[in-house]
Amino acid sequence: MCVTYFFISLILISNSSADSRFKIQDIFIEINSANITNVRNEAIIKAQQKAYKKMIIPIIRPEDYSKINAIENFELNSLVSGIELIEEIILEDKYKANFTINFSPKRVHNYFKRNEILYSTIESKPISLISIISFLPENNFTENTWYNAWKLQNKNLDVFNLEIVTRNDLNNPNISIEELMSLNIYDQLNINDTPNNILIWANFVNYDDTSKMDILVKTIFNKKNIIFTKKYISLSNEENKKFISRSVIDLRKTLFNMWIESTASSKMIETFKFRFIGKNLKDWNFIETKLLKIDSISNINIEFYEIESLSGTIYFSGNLDKLKLILSEHDILFTYLGDYSDISIIDR
Repeated sequence: MCVTYFFISLILISNSSADSRFKIQDIFIEINSANITNVRNEAIIKAQQKAYKKMIIPIIRPEDYSKINAIENFELNSLVSGIELIEEIILEDKYKANFTINFSPKRVHNYFKRNEILYSTIESKPISLISIISFLPENNFTENTWYNAWKLQNKNLDVFNLEIVTRNDLNNPNISIEELMSLNIYDQLNINDTPNNILIWANFVNYDDTSKMDILVKTIFNKKNIIFTKKYISLSNEENKKFISRSVIDLRKTLFNMWIESTASSKMIETFKFRFIGKNLKDWNFIETKLLKIDSISNINIEFYEIESLSGTIYFSGNLDKLKLILSEHDILFTYLGDYSDISIIDR
């Protein structure tokens, strides 16, 4: 029996500061095999496939999985920029290893573009989700069923970070639908001062062994409001708990898609003039460092600089609303003033 533990880099990592979204860690592979001649190569293939799925699921819309989920190994190899074998154990008839797989952001972007996949790597700050459900006591339903369904589906906390706010978290637990939809979110002392919020009102009714929900949703992403409705009907003999869970899964998917669409790169590059005014160049260095890490920004051109004043152009894949939203998630305020915008650090 042979047991080995070691740290090794199989492929040189060309960019150690690559976006962490494309660095997939803790990929554990176990293979039962008496033939260990090519077992490491087999493990690498399996690790790349596992890491690829782990990479795409949080950043693309669920309906797009089928378009690129089945990827040929030769194409998958072309997306990988580096492989790190963190730990390896070789036994007589078993192989175990832990890998870190690094994908090239540029190659992944081009691959998504060729396959017309909308994606976003913008990691949201906490998004307050206030979800109120209205029901009659005789409907054999409890409010906890609704909130537990949301908590179970609250995944991708780095990309789509929902903070579930219950009725009891509000200053006014008896809030009406009109009050909720017209709510000034910052009047609620128990809710964080967040630029992005989702307000949901659900009417639950049950009659003749059929459950229904009429839902009104208002999203507020960086002060831009979108309102839409949803209707759900239970399946034959479907329990309320399963009905609620199925409805929440679909609704969360819709909201996640909206976030992706609100922050995803577009095909067209637009230019935005900006001005930075300040005595502290450290503030500009902070802003510039953040800007250069944003995948949708292809270039920043500084056109004028003197003490306490700097101006230039941002080349961005998207419109002004999208740029403002993405910058706000990076603690940068972009104030549109017509021919140019003032850029500054958001003081939290």
